[in-house]
Amino acid sequence: MDRSQLIRARSLATMEPNFPDLIDDGAVLVRGNTIERVGRFDEMSGEVARADVIDLGESLLMPGLINAHTHLCLSQLKQSDAPAQPFTDWILSIATRSGRGSENYEANLLAGIEEGVRQCMTFGVTTVGDITLPLASQRRAILQSPLRVRSFIEALGLGSSRNRFEEALRNARDDSDETDRFTTGISPHAPYTVDRAGFVECVALGKQITTHLAETLDEREFLNHHAGAFRHVYDKLGTSLDGAERYSGSPVRLMYETGVLDSRALFAHVNYVDDSDLDLLAQGNSSVVFCPRTHEFFRHAPHRFPEMLSRGINVCLGTDSCASSPDLNLLDDARLVARLAPQLTAREILKMITIRGAHALRLEAITGSIRRAKCADLCAFDVGSLEELLNGNVMPTAVWVDGIRVG
Repeated sequence: MDRSQLIRARSLATMEPNFPDLIDDGAVLVRGNTIERVGRFDEMSGEVARADVIDLGESLLMPGLINAHTHLCLSQLKQSDAPAQPFTDWILSIATRSGRGSENYEANLLAGIEEGVRQCMTFGVTTVGDITLPLASQRRAILQSPLRVRSFIEALGLGSSRNRFEEALRNARDDSDETDRFTTGISPHAPYTVDRAGFVECVALGKQITTHLAETLDEREFLNHHAGAFRHVYDKLGTSLDGAERYSGSPVRLMYETGVLDSRALFAHVNYVDDSDLDLLAQGNSSVVFCPRTHEFFRHAPHRFPEMLSRGINVCLGTDSCASSPDLNLLDDARLVARLAPQLTAREILKMITIRGAHALRLEAITGSIRRAKCADLCAFDVGSLEELLNGNVMPTAVWVDGIRVG
């Protein structure tokens, strides 16, 4: 028989639209891995034996946090190890720093996953959208973790390296190892590493798509002319672009014309867009994941996420990898958003790391809020309000995934 738990906290933030910001002396009744009831403790205290009551005291209980964009396998790297340099040089440095080409490469990636999972549990993150390299060992390592994961298999290859894209696409078609907590998607890496036909192929695959989009100003120059900083990368790698198609529009318009925009995709970064791009994003059904501390690290122009939210675009938050972010503490990204957009309420910001993240990953029926019939993904903090959570520097005191305490 599934164990019952009644988890009590001084205040409860469900992140559900029809509930108040906080329920005083709240409780969540969990049967097995599923939430059965939500409300005040005094209305539910007779539902379970006294031994099955978990009293969190003065804590705030809320949904487990959702990091919609990260690279777990790079968690062994440190942002501080990369000196100030152009974005394209930073990208090239990742291969060297992770030991690509060496006999330790795969072991380094697995160590990164182990460290990334550890950090997620430490920081109250229960669900991630991960960019996973097409390696069986990586999938196994993530599958064995307690995290809930949408694993986007990374696919890239342009010009003379197009065969790499096809190999990754074959890997992404394999969903034989999927479980209730581990599901796969496809990540055509970016418009500067995947051609137009590749994006169309990804749409035809039928899996959820994520891609790095409009991350730098150089992206459009490369799309339009195969020139600029990204062209220098291809030249340095000895990759021929003969026969590779150019595209005259913006990266966002490319997503529109290939059908990605209307496929409930997840676009990472979206740092450089004009009004016409925002119009397209608002007309589509895809989401944007803003990575605030990574954005700050590269000193990008101010992000237009407040306008995106006002236009009805679903914007959530991610950390990106430890190669560009100090760590995977998603709450610190939310805290930066609070400083960047003081007009947003604490609840609106925290929705970006809970229910908005769940919607972005197509997991809103499973997680992202505390509601009957959803999975019991929860975290608790020793604070009295949502504002205190964003203004302070607290760590979670308890974390559950699928009703199992993992932290």
